[in-house]
Amino acid sequence: MWEWDRTIVQPLALAAFERSMDEQREKGRRSREPSSREERDWRADLERGEETLRRYFEWAPSVDLFDPIRVDTEYEVDVPDPERPGADLVAPDGSPVRLRGRVDLLVEDRSGGYWLVEHRIDEACWQERDQLLLDERAVTDCWAWENFFLGMKIAGSIANEVRPAGPDGLFRRTHVGRSGFELAQAGSRLALEVQDMTNPGLRTYPNPSPGNCARCAFVPPCLALNEGADVASIVEAFYRRRTHSASEEPRIGRSTWAMSRGATLRKHRQDGSS
Repeated sequence: MWEWDRTIVQPLALAAFERSMDEQREKGRRSREPSSREERDWRADLERGEETLRRYFEWAPSVDLFDPIRVDTEYEVDVPDPERPGADLVAPDGSPVRLRGRVDLLVEDRSGGYWLVEHRIDEACWQERDQLLLDERAVTDCWAWENFFLGMKIAGSIANEVRPAGPDGLFRRTHVGRSGFELAQAGSRLALEVQDMTNPGLRTYPNPSPGNCARCAFVPPCLALNEGADVASIVEAFYRRRTHSASEEPRIGRSTWAMSRGATLRKHRQDGSS
């Protein structure tokens, strides 16, 4: 929709936001009816979100000095073996280990450089530049993308920060250049982590936290294990054992599908799709 008239796109974006908010509210209602206070808070969040979007529509054109190439796109790459140049890491059963991830936006700047854009929403404060420079996920995405689309060089990452309420502004966009050395180091660190993760002798122990547990699908058996209850019956009733087939090897990441290398980018260069 990048080339569409903004008067058409903006109402669609607002409608999509309202639809997402409605879906979240309905999902919560499946477990219990919200209180009157929760309903008021939801409406206040809806109004604040819509106002933030309208103000973003006014701000963004002044800094959109690029063309979008891909939006909300997933990647999948093999993880190289740091001890065997030219070879990739494998699991104990011999199947390949792959990293899967998703990038919010791939753009091309006016000089032909490619950047990965990450949308960030934070109520508290802007990220310090040192934090952006050391952001492991951002630099790993850059490394992975170069290995996903062979031949494409990524100039760096762009943090697109949104603060629905901030005394020093609502929006900020920061370019962080990434050197070839940084990307190579990111790949090496990832490989070391993978070796630990796939080590059959790895000792595991509980490490609960809001970040680890909020979306984990294994909270019920974890709680049962912590309480000394019957874990086996819960696992048997609500889970299935994963089997590794040719199309389902061990992977690292959050997605369930992969894209073939090169084909999509070639299509973009031919028809200009985004």
